[in-house]
Amino acid sequence: MRPFTRIAIGGLLCIACAAVALYASRLWLSTLLLRQLLEGQGLSSPELRVTALGPRHIRVRHIRLGEPPWLEVARLRAAYELRPGSVRLGSLAVEGARATLDLRPRDATAPPAVEGERAGAIPTVLDWLPERLQLHDASLRVLMPDGPLDVDVALELERSGDAGVLGGTLRLAQAGATRGKLRLGPGRLALSLRVGLEPGVATVHWSDGVLELGEVHSDALTLDATTVELPAGQLVLDSAASTAALGGELRIETARLRTASPPRAFGVRGLVAQLEAQRPADGAPDGRLTLAVAALTLPDENVEIRDARVELPLPPGRDPVVISHATLADLQAAPRFPVTRVSGSITPGPRPSWRIHADASALSAALRASVDASVNPDSGDGSATVELAPVRFRRGALQPVALHRALGLLQEVEGQLSGRAQLAWGPGGLVRSGASLRIPGASFRSGALRIENLHSAVELTSLLPLRSATGQELRADALLTGGVRFQDPRARFEVRPARPAGVQLQLDEASMRLGEGTLRMSNVLLDPAADTRDVTIHAEHFQLEELFRLLDVEGLSGTGRISGSIPVRIVGGAVEIRDGTLQSEGSGRLRIPPGLESDVEPSADEPLALVRRALADFHYERLGLTLSKPLAGTSSLRIDLLGQNPAVLRGQPLDLHINIETDLEPFLRAASIGLSVPGQWQLR
Repeated sequence: MRPFTRIAIGGLLCIACAAVALYASRLWLSTLLLRQLLEGQGLSSPELRVTALGPRHIRVRHIRLGEPPWLEVARLRAAYELRPGSVRLGSLAVEGARATLDLRPRDATAPPAVEGERAGAIPTVLDWLPERLQLHDASLRVLMPDGPLDVDVALELERSGDAGVLGGTLRLAQAGATRGKLRLGPGRLALSLRVGLEPGVATVHWSDGVLELGEVHSDALTLDATTVELPAGQLVLDSAASTAALGGELRIETARLRTASPPRAFGVRGLVAQLEAQRPADGAPDGRLTLAVAALTLPDENVEIRDARVELPLPPGRDPVVISHATLADLQAAPRFPVTRVSGSITPGPRPSWRIHADASALSAALRASVDASVNPDSGDGSATVELAPVRFRRGALQPVALHRALGLLQEVEGQLSGRAQLAWGPGGLVRSGASLRIPGASFRSGALRIENLHSAVELTSLLPLRSATGQELRADALLTGGVRFQDPRARFEVRPARPAGVQLQLDEASMRLGEGTLRMSNVLLDPAADTRDVTIHAEHFQLEELFRLLDVEGLSGTGRISGSIPVRIVGGAVEIRDGTLQSEGSGRLRIPPGLESDVEPSADEPLALVRRALADFHYERLGLTLSKPLAGTSSLRIDLLGQNPAVLRGQPLDLHINIETDLEPFLRAASIGLSVPGQWQLR
């Protein structure tokens, strides 16, 4: 080989070696420079190796941050554009990443927080959001207070051109929980996602400060399409600073949420979240979060919370949670309760319990109540006391039907009602409940019945199911029905639960007076669900004149006293009497006008005209009345007499049996008050 050729080849080899050496040294220098940049960002012990470097791209292998490493990446590829004083990332692809975050509290009282370098480094890295971001085969371990949380992550995001539209999919999969935090765009929009308790998917699009969640679902939760708006003053988080300012406003136009276990559905309209807080690098946020919602709907319960405003302190548990106002409405066509205005507070109690106080009002503040409760969120235990301020009813103003449609049976109510209820519950539901109701004096009408000046104090030993203590009493001044005025009506009773969802009334004893006589019933079970009811009405020491006035038989009159019993059967809306018998307590006089009787059975063969003369003023020694009424047909009154008329047959004794067809409905309405308990009183 000629010397010149050898020199040329050697020179080329030297140049090639120099080029290789220069390239290798450039990769080594790039690796060193990148390490210095990461250390300058507060990351300790960074390890990495640059394997390719060009004017517009870089490839890095074996990235390890921290000792022991809290972040490891197998490969990283990035396309970039150098600009004066900055670097613009065009795309970023990460493969084989593993990260560990320690969110355990430093002591028993401190809230979980990201510690040390991770508090500043992670948001800083996420601020470099490129036009395209790919993350594959990544895993994240979060060290929580109750144990590690392992999550597999698959993230792909892309911004289209200069339109500023960022779309992509965040997939989070973990056996026990699915959580994630995504930070989007130069507007420093922060979105925290908790998708559900099973693997789930969230699809996100963002443009001009508006975030659209196209799809969020998992096996346990589904969130329909919604819009989230971040106007000027949007949420800002800068953990790199020694004291971070957290503030701004988040708006959700509409959202519908469904969970599978437990099955629940929620609807949200017009939610606004306002955050004002400061957070030191080594501490928890200090400030408040204010939530205002136009409507929060619970469709399963047919309930909606409207125009609500809640102020939550940061950190939680430091100061009271204030509910400045909220409106509770029943969405049923026939509402179960009136629209109610609520305000109150939730105050930290002995850890981990909370104390709750709320004031509620409805019907232009005519109905007012207060609630004081204590809740232990860890155990699920709690108790509450509800005080109902005196509710005053007046004709032409507030009436009971405004409280519940079933109370429409009570009309023209004058008087007041107050009460108190106590409840206690555990993880399995309500474990104890009770209430006391006070009626110091009320008058009302129900159908043809009118009660004057009712007094009662009812003690309920259970609300679900509804049950009272034994021996409950009520009394009134008067009871009017069918034109008859009874005095001093009284009742002793007990409320019992009835299947499937109603109540029974065990009437131990009920009585009312008419003149000197008394109508009395005892041991009667009133069940709205029963088709048939049997009861015996006892008439005691009635003046015969008062009884005949109650029977409303025109022209029939008499003197003396009478007592007895009347068995009554009520089938649906019909009433049957089978041989109710009343006997005189001594002698007296009876007057039956001619033609009133439908049938006469004289003791001998006296002419009918003679018998009618005797009945015009009959002096009886014994008198018996038998009342009968079939379910359908004409009712009758049978009068059995032994005595004489001194002006007829020289006072010869007569044994007479007279049948009178009459209408016993007025008597039955008066004597069996309350036996036809309407089905509307069933609790639904």
